[in-house]
Amino acid sequence: MFIEWALRKFTKTISKLSPGFAFLVAKKLSAFAFLLKTRESNTTKVNLRMCFPDIGRDSEAELAKESLAHSLFLFFEFSYMSFWPRDQLLPLIKKVEGRELLDQAIGQRKGVLILVPHFGNFELLELFLGTYYDFAALYSPPKIEVFDKMLSEMRVRHGGSMFPTTTGGIRGILNQLKQGGVSAILPDQVPAEGAGVINASFFGNPIRYMSLAQRIIQKTGCNVVMASVTRKFSANKLNYNLIFRQPFSGLYSSDPSVHGDALKKSIEQVVVESPAQYQWEYKIFKGNLTETTPRDIYLRQ
Repeated sequence: MFIEWALRKFTKTISKLSPGFAFLVAKKLSAFAFLLKTRESNTTKVNLRMCFPDIGRDSEAELAKESLAHSLFLFFEFSYMSFWPRDQLLPLIKKVEGRELLDQAIGQRKGVLILVPHFGNFELLELFLGTYYDFAALYSPPKIEVFDKMLSEMRVRHGGSMFPTTTGGIRGILNQLKQGGVSAILPDQVPAEGAGVINASFFGNPIRYMSLAQRIIQKTGCNVVMASVTRKFSANKLNYNLIFRQPFSGLYSSDPSVHGDALKKSIEQVVVESPAQYQWEYKIFKGNLTETTPRDIYLRQ
């Protein structure tokens, strides 16, 4: 297929750019997106305004542009992870904090569920886990088949097993945990229509989280660890810090409200490390219609 060939060729070409230069390109593209008032830039501004209402418009605009640049940089990181060898990627991980928490949790042989928010280069965690551990992850397949194929190839080339968010995929994750293995999911995915929902808050705003994490924890009795991957640029050189944390204890509760409160605190703890590296272009508050917000907040003003 020509489209697949062209996309692979383009991605391979992009992978030859240095990360420092690629991030400058992402910043230019971000500024251009704001001039065009794209859907992504509009959504980013709406989310930041809701979560950080006291930041001021000038600071909000700068944070929004920086955030979108980080999100655009994910495409360049995808190209690196698709074509760079493992021994070129691993040295980019300069610091791993809290690894002893992960190892202790694994040592209890109850299974470990790692919750990874849409923050920084969360894909890099798969490289780390695939190198040092036996793990499986759950993912939402892209709607475009060629993207799904390329994304799947990128993820599995670094080790680990990938399961789609289907009944069979969730069964695979449950089996992995019940056997004492390690699994990872993104807990802040916007729930699909008809999926289980937990009502919570996010920086003071009503939000709906998937009930998937709670169901997995309750069914398997596994341990839970929060993880994040933060980008660090120094003299135009890119490095990453990995952090493993204990989640708030309420995450293990069978009470949805207690679980939801602990989940939002755990995610917020990651976001405040570097607010610009959270993916604010997602419509994270989609569908949260209340008496105070009776219309879609993402409709263009």
